[in-house]
Formats: sequence, C-alpha cells, structure tokens
Amino acid sequence: GARIGLRADSVGSGCRACFTVVEKWDVDAPSLSTLYRSVIAFGELRPTAPGEEAERAAMRVGLRYLDDEAAVKAEVEREKKALRCFVLDIEHMTGKDSKALAEKRRENHD
Repeated sequence: GARIGLRADSVGSGCRACFTVVEKWDVDAPSLSTLYRSVIAFGELRPTAPGEEAERAAMRVGLRYLDDEAAVKAEVEREKKALRCFVLDIEHMTGKDSKALAEKRRENHD
C-alpha cells in the first residue's frame, strides 16, 4: 500500500483485522449451490518498518504473482519510497468448506 492515505492513517497500535483467503469457489448448478473452501485469519495488524522489512515483504508478495525475480525486484526498487507493507500477526484462524466438499474430503480419508 501507499505510505499516505486512509489505510495508512487507520493502522496503528492495537489495530484489529482479519484476512480472508478463498481457495476454491465454483458454482454447482445442479444443486443450486456453491463449492467453496476458505479460511479467515484474525489478529493484530501492524505496519512493517520502512526499508529492508518492507522490501522483503513486497518481494514475497510480488513473486507470488510474477515468477520473475529481476522484474519484481526492479518494481520494488522503483516504488520503495512510496511503499508501505503491513503484517497481520495471526492469533487464530478458522476455515470452512461447502457441505459437498466436506463430504468428498471425508470419503477420501476413510
């Protein structure tokens, strides 16, 4: 994110947050339902220290989307003066999946 703006102003000491990741989401038309699997992480959000910590975090995120270390590094270098990264210190997580996916998982483990 940017170093200035609403998000940067809103995140401070003791800021509580959650982050949701949806691993799977498909429409199951015959049953008029969805096939989903997701997890929500809850915890405290904090900004990273400027410099190396933020650059390492940006590299990790960038490499998840583009498998070209040189290109990601060049982008981080270009944007690092304006870059602000945040860390979610996870305190607990919860996950769920659709009934159909849960049944398939149980069948595969039996």
